[in-house]
Amino acid sequence: MVVNLAIGFITPPVGVNLFVGSGISGISMKALSIAVIPFFFVTVLALLLIVFIPDLSLWIGHYFSI
Repeated sequence: MVVNLAIGFITPPVGVNLFVGSGISGISMKALSIAVIPFFFVTVLALLLIVFIPDLSLWIGHYFSI
């Protein structure tokens, strides 16, 4: 759920993080949206790995369980 929210926060039209980043940096929304594209693809890849290989995100619970 957190990774899905992260994707939503960096993609237009809702992109709350884009509005904040644009306001702080003074860069236009268009330029910032283009700059975020590589991070978007990496985050989508991470989401796919988490969804289809759940042991990647659940190993901590298995490793530290008593």
